Amino acid sequence: MIEDLAAGLRGLPIKGLKPELENLYGTLTPVEGLGRPSRPQDFGYSNVEARHELAAEAIRAYLMNPNFLKTAAPKTAAAIRAMVNSHPTLSKLIQFNALGGLAVLGGADELIGENIDDPEG
Repeated sequence: MIEDLAAGLRGLPIKGLKPELENLYGTLTPVEGLGRPSRPQDFGYSNVEARHELAAEAIRAYLMNPNFLKTAAPKTAAAIRAMVNSHPTLSKLIQFNALGGLAVLGGADELIGENIDDPEG
């Protein structure tokens, strides 16, 4: 739904992202005994539908674990961020940030209550 709202029928532009999207999909939806990374077509999607399934799985991964997606598929994460954050309505409901982890929280020192500038800790 996020892809449909943000990008319309044309979907997430996947030019240059296909290797990342396919690798991500194969990692997140393994099929036991397949002998290769899974593809949307292994689950009955047509070639036309497959590109949307690749994007949907990447968006799901971003929602579930943003740092994983930013590490595993940085170009894809940037494309999703740009697509959603530039949308006039979705950007008010969802924000995909470029920073993640402790950087968003202000750093590890604030998280654990230590001051890295104070040698007494």
